[in-house]
Amino acid sequence: MIYPGAVTVVHGMDGARAARGSVVIIDVFRFSTTVITLLGRGAARVVVAGDPADLDAMWPRLQSPVVFSELDLPVEHSDNSPTAARRADLEGGTAVCVSSNGSRALRAAADEADEVLVGGFANATALAEYVLATRPSQVTLVAAGLVARGERAAEDDVFAACLQAVLSGKGLELPAFRRQIVTHPTVQAYMQRAPVDYLQDVHVCLTLDAWSVVPRLDSSSTPPALISVGGPTAPSRDDGAPVTIIRRVRLPLLPDRVWAALVEPERRAAWWGRGIELRAQPGGRFSEAWKGSDGARRLTVGEVWVADPGRRLTLTWADDDWPRDTLLVLDLEECKGETDLILSHSGWEGLPQRGRDGLISAHSDGWDELLRRLRGHLAHSAPQTTERAGK
Repeated sequence: MIYPGAVTVVHGMDGARAARGSVVIIDVFRFSTTVITLLGRGAARVVVAGDPADLDAMWPRLQSPVVFSELDLPVEHSDNSPTAARRADLEGGTAVCVSSNGSRALRAAADEADEVLVGGFANATALAEYVLATRPSQVTLVAAGLVARGERAAEDDVFAACLQAVLSGKGLELPAFRRQIVTHPTVQAYMQRAPVDYLQDVHVCLTLDAWSVVPRLDSSSTPPALISVGGPTAPSRDDGAPVTIIRRVRLPLLPDRVWAALVEPERRAAWWGRGIELRAQPGGRFSEAWKGSDGARRLTVGEVWVADPGRRLTLTWADDDWPRDTLLVLDLEECKGETDLILSHSGWEGLPQRGRDGLISAHSDGWDELLRRLRGHLAHSAPQTTERAGK
């Protein structure tokens, strides 16, 4: 099915104020995805405050809300984070979201729009199906960007183009769209330095169709709030709190030597084995060929998101029969002439519930073994203590 009307893309606050028809607010990192997740996890409504002053004005009318914001607020709140939203117990309750970009754009669009929706990769198909089913006379996509700076954001622009393509009857090629985002210089610069939990949020934000909810602004409520006009959540997925495998190991060489052992084929083969392809640059391919317990040939594949030599290697990770990928982050930190390697493997809650615990257990054991072998290999390669001390 193809949407027969005009689909216009506008940007920032000026675009939001001028938006008409059925307006879709797009703030992929992270307002849109947080709101979608909150409704997907059972919140009855999500009240949106444009800024802290707006929140203060509406506070007397709210009853025991759970607040999500990355801003410094005078009330107790969680981060504006889809990962934090997944941990929240909000069944039938009220959440409040106030953010730097998306919430401001939504409030700016609300007065003149026929309806206001919220969209992102997390609900892309459900959102497109809603628009195609309701057939509004006009659709305006508001790519919020960085409102305070008046700058555009790659992730919002790319999703707007993605939604335009879907509404015009074209297919959605998530890997290509996602690669455009993670290789963008601004996104790269941030992902190289961001805390691991933010990288996990980025992965959640770029996961397609985690939920089938469509947030729509109910202007008749006091204060106005987003409610879901979509279907139920995706079955057997995103139905639990986030799980992350975390390991920390001290390695007896400096980070640049550890990095070489991770990315140089011959050095890596000495402890991990052969059959691995890793192109250590953003957008590069990862693959590992292996045999299952039944003797069948299997393949693990991924895409490199961050390759910061001596500091961080981040890539997606999925076996060939998984419906979604997970996220692997390897951070290297120098410590007294040696290196602490911190491994974080997240995103398991996006896999079907059946068999999930077994996969987590198997990968936990697998990482323990590989890190043991890496440490042994580097210990064998390390110079004597007196040499390291320069004696």
